[in-house]
Amino acid sequence: MDYSLALKLKNAGFPQISENVLRNISLEEEMNRQLIGQESNYISKPTLSELIKACPDHCGLQREDYGWAMYVKGFLREDTISDTPEEAVAKLWLALNKK
Repeated sequence: MDYSLALKLKNAGFPQISENVLRNISLEEEMNRQLIGQESNYISKPTLSELIKACPDHCGLQREDYGWAMYVKGFLREDTISDTPEEAVAKLWLALNKK
């Protein structure tokens, strides 16, 4: 999962509890931020398990010829087709939690 997808999850309200984090700034910039007391630019990168737990029970993840995709009540969600299972589940969570 890349930084932009993790940021979309954060902005949509996905819990930031994962120990896996992504940083969109250099280590030097991060040290400078800490020295002047600015907030860090870390974003949680949820695990596949955390993402699946956040989705409804009637959803399923499946490997297809063209990548990974999520099914809801047996129907393919084309907006979830991705190269990795994490991205597919994250896209479903985002689609189900649009504000």
